[in-house]
Amino acid sequence: MAPPGLQAALLALGAPVAGALSLEVRGDCGSPSMDFAAYVETYGRSYQVGTEEYMMRQVVFETRAARIASHNCDPAVLHRAEINHLTDWTPQELATLRGHKMTRRGGGGAALGSTPFLLAKRGKGAVHKTMPEDFGWGHLEAIKANSSDQGTCGSCWAHASRLSMQARAEIKGLKKIQWATNQLIACTPNPKHCGGEGGCDGATAELAFEYVINKGLMQAGEWRKSAGENQTAKCPKGMKASTEVATRGILGADGSETHRVKEKTAGHALGMRGWMKLPENKEEMIVKELYNNGPVYVAVAAGDGWFDYKSGVMTEDSCDRDFVVNHAVVLFAWGVKRKTVRGPVKYWQIKNSWGPQWGEQGTGRFIRSDNEESVCGYDEDPQQGSGCDNGPDRVWVCGTCGILYDVVVPHF
Repeated sequence: MAPPGLQAALLALGAPVAGALSLEVRGDCGSPSMDFAAYVETYGRSYQVGTEEYMMRQVVFETRAARIASHNCDPAVLHRAEINHLTDWTPQELATLRGHKMTRRGGGGAALGSTPFLLAKRGKGAVHKTMPEDFGWGHLEAIKANSSDQGTCGSCWAHASRLSMQARAEIKGLKKIQWATNQLIACTPNPKHCGGEGGCDGATAELAFEYVINKGLMQAGEWRKSAGENQTAKCPKGMKASTEVATRGILGADGSETHRVKEKTAGHALGMRGWMKLPENKEEMIVKELYNNGPVYVAVAAGDGWFDYKSGVMTEDSCDRDFVVNHAVVLFAWGVKRKTVRGPVKYWQIKNSWGPQWGEQGTGRFIRSDNEESVCGYDEDPQQGSGCDNGPDRVWVCGTCGILYDVVVPHF
């Protein structure tokens, strides 16, 4: 019988509890790039041969490696998967990358039944044809820099908030900006548990931007001197905010919410002029904002296919099939991949916070449908994304991987 830790890992992965797992794949394609012994050496793991942890990690690795190989053998896929620094992580550890929460908050209503992966929502939604087929902000230093690595800290919200601010500030002419993501993680108040419990257990861009308006944001080097490198460090007394609120939102007729920064605030001193939450599930608004003003913070419904992504364009199958918005990234481009098995394929391009070794040097692409506002479903666990205490039990989410639902932008 497998040791308890190994048995739990096998069950979570959907693998047999007993018996060795084979890396062999039917046919001549998709052979794994390395075995577990080589992986341990390549990624500097400290597991000792013969221990329960070594056995558990080997099972996790081999199960994922077999799935990666199988994926790469499918002639219909548009992206390549690969063994990477996440391949030996358990499902529970991988869940932290998406800010996954095991608890649920809300209005306390009865449990709702599951809904189909895709629900048709007919009507307007096609983006105006004057926009170019390919556009992006990949030339920015903020985007070209090595992707940050959140590790097992559920802090994607903070990394994406910092990067979107840094990119927008660069567009406005600010130079040599290296703001401290860890300050946002340590100090952003979250009394209503929006997107999680706060810090490494989740929050939102809205809270991050309000904190910056209240208290500003230190350079990363300055923050390290006062608090070190640890993402779980406590907020220094002088950096704490007494409230999560800094501004009052102005609701627009289009469903947007605009917040303007007053002079003589810490945020204004940084060059920040406010922030805006875009109307939910409106593709054209996102495209115009990205085109006219710069990269945007987006919450997405990332599925298991994201963890093994190496290159190419992820399809709908890589998204969370229940439309649970569970991760935050920065959207900086869109484009068309011309030569695929489907013909030309449109895509969104994002910068992630899973390190530079993930994807295409820390960035990734996933498919963009011809009408993103018709690709919709109910997210029945909204607090994994941006929901707060006593919020709705479910929300309507649109776009591939839910990309249209929760989009927030800083203004500089």
